[in-house]
Amino acid sequence: PRTIFVNGVEVPAPESVAPGHDAEYFVPFVGDDVHFYQSKFWRNTSFGNEMLKRGLVYLNKEDAIARAKAMLITG
Repeated sequence: PRTIFVNGVEVPAPESVAPGHDAEYFVPFVGDDVHFYQSKFWRNTSFGNEMLKRGLVYLNKEDAIARAKAMLITG
């Protein structure tokens, strides 16, 4: 599997291609210290496309959680 580094932590790489219509996807969410992700369904919205462009679309919640936790690491 492809990986990237976020704040020095190796995490799964995000999707680079939009999921299929109505596919569930997950976005890292650092504002929720219980779940660390939001789930959405792909409908080609401006939100979804912006998250894809920013490299924040994952197809499973565990990968989104790993990314969110890595994003929270401070110096």
